[in-house]
Amino acid sequence: MGGVESILRDQGYTVLGEKDGKYLVHLKEGKRFLVEQIEKDKHVEECLKCPVHAHIVETQSFEARGKIYLLMEQCSGGTLYEKIQAQKMDNVPFSEEKVMAWFTKICMALEHLHTDGITHRLLISQNIFFTGCGTVRLGETAELHERARVEKPKHTNAKQPPEVQEGRPYTLHSDIYALGCLLYEMCTLKTCVQVNTDLIASIQCGSKDWLIYFSSGFRSLLADMLHPEPECRLSALDILKKRIVFAHITSQVGEILQEVKISLGKLKELADSAENGNATMLLGFIGAVVCFVLVPATLGASLIGWGVSAAVAVNNRGNQKTIFQEIRSINKELPEKTDCVDISIQHLIKSIQLRRSGGGRGNLVVQQHMMKRILTSKAEIKFENVEEVRHTTTTLQDWLDNRSNIIDLVSIIGNYQ
Repeated sequence: MGGVESILRDQGYTVLGEKDGKYLVHLKEGKRFLVEQIEKDKHVEECLKCPVHAHIVETQSFEARGKIYLLMEQCSGGTLYEKIQAQKMDNVPFSEEKVMAWFTKICMALEHLHTDGITHRLLISQNIFFTGCGTVRLGETAELHERARVEKPKHTNAKQPPEVQEGRPYTLHSDIYALGCLLYEMCTLKTCVQVNTDLIASIQCGSKDWLIYFSSGFRSLLADMLHPEPECRLSALDILKKRIVFAHITSQVGEILQEVKISLGKLKELADSAENGNATMLLGFIGAVVCFVLVPATLGASLIGWGVSAAVAVNNRGNQKTIFQEIRSINKELPEKTDCVDISIQHLIKSIQLRRSGGGRGNLVVQQHMMKRILTSKAEIKFENVEEVRHTTTTLQDWLDNRSNIIDLVSIIGNYQ
């Protein structure tokens, strides 16, 4: 065990604990990972090349002493399965808005994998995670899951697509079927165990379980994903192009931008408080020094003045600590929020580009301009001192203005098309 811990420390990780051969570590920026040793081979190296995405569990790896060390992001917000089980206890369905909020993020992550020709094969509620800030993360692919020898999730009830049951290969279309089963589970709080024409019909008309509480456009989307013929199912990109999905992602981005705007206002106030506190603390220390120098001339008054000035300085130092604790608390959420906005906008622009057939040359120029703008500016977030807080608020304001303008254009073009 000591040898593994030594290797992890050499790589810059702080070891927090170990259980059953897995190590919990964290980095300076606060992220936590579960680490496991894997035997090295070419196939494993290919499995580890998972695309980076705001809604995919972060995976890192490094090689040392002939072994590969796999690091999987630890998501402290639990799993979708746990949320479904808790909702069952209340015997009330999730709202369509909440289901769509989760579903769209999972779909964006899946579309990102499919773009690289990667099938996921493990789209189950136990493999959908939430960070401490509530961001949805799609867990590891089935292939990586098996290679890492991770304990398989219990109660998976994974339903194989009809084509796989018939002996045909598992394809990207099969992932869509699994995504449909997952969406059905989110709506009804029940596992989708048998799909047939009767079930499809009941989904479309809303007569099955709690589906009556969901819109007709939503039910139609679900039915299309569960079509028994793989070629008749929507692709992940087709789903993102759907007006109901496109509109929801646009709305979500707008809500996150509003949250960032509120956080930015708080940061500016905290920066002002920290700056004023620094000035008061400095005056307090100067006052203490002056009073101390005057002690021989006016002993009593000088000692009282020294004590008051020193107390002011110490009190403001405590206030400064509290201010930066609040700043760091905001900092925990901002990187995830800005990443979610950027990745969502990129998916929206991609959807527009593939729907542009009637948009003309001018429309295409606007889309290319938007893509250029989003790729040339990125929010840099640092909060170690007042100067960095000031710089970060300026950077964030530029980022916020840029993304707000882009999402306005995306919304206009999306509705026009």
